Amino acid sequence: MKLDREWFISQAGDTYTADKINEIVKWQEAVLASNCFTEGDESFFLSLGKLRLRYQPFSAVASLEIYQEMFRDDDHRKLSDFIGKEAEVVLDVGANQGLYALRAKLENPGCRVYCFEPNPLEYASLVENIALNGMEGITVFHAAVGESDKDIVFEYVPGAGAISGKGVRTVERQWMREEFIARCSVKQVSLDAFCASHQIRQVDILKIDTEGMEMEVLSGSSVILANCDRVVIERHSSGLRHEVVRCMENAGFDLVYEDDALLERYYADLYFRNRNIRSK
Repeated sequence: MKLDREWFISQAGDTYTADKINEIVKWQEAVLASNCFTEGDESFFLSLGKLRLRYQPFSAVASLEIYQEMFRDDDHRKLSDFIGKEAEVVLDVGANQGLYALRAKLENPGCRVYCFEPNPLEYASLVENIALNGMEGITVFHAAVGESDKDIVFEYVPGAGAISGKGVRTVERQWMREEFIARCSVKQVSLDAFCASHQIRQVDILKIDTEGMEMEVLSGSSVILANCDRVVIERHSSGLRHEVVRCMENAGFDLVYEDDALLERYYADLYFRNRNIRSK
């Protein structure tokens, strides 16, 4: 994805941020030309829109790509009732650095958001971004979400925080090199067990963005899905798209919108409403 420099400059809250945006755009050009990530691990902070956010040089390009998707392109919230202005409980599975959760709170300060992020680097940024913006009502968990509670080996790409999962090669990427991949052990939880232990009986919006682990998440969520109004899922292959749609239809949901109905991209959002959705 090409960074929209002019749009980012319009989002910049100070001169330092604007200057840094110009620098990161050049980093992106270098990354694409060399197939190597930017070096450096000293954090810096940018003021974008209403938020102050933490970035690191080696992942700044990927992080800004996600910001652009969330705040310019409205990923995961392209239908008005998925924005969550009246939501009470939102589950964010695959929270990354917290941009979806932070935007949910900007739209609706009274909602409660539960975030799950297994990537240790992205989790650290998630925690700091929430603290930097003084957001209350966001609870974060350093955990993957799957079919059951257990420890798993988790793979992630430090320079591209959105790419992670039980196996990052689930989605074919020609540029991926073995040395880009890091591994760690992380706790996995099922949404059913989590919601039962935290006394969450009803969910307004469930967002799932797990880089090919969609079916694992859904297989451990049958109970809470029956008490969930809306689900938005980023699918990561055409094959997974059909599995996800079939699973959700069997769970009582209708597919009401998808970004890429012609399946021209390997990833796109699927929007589902419960057939027994509550009226507010």
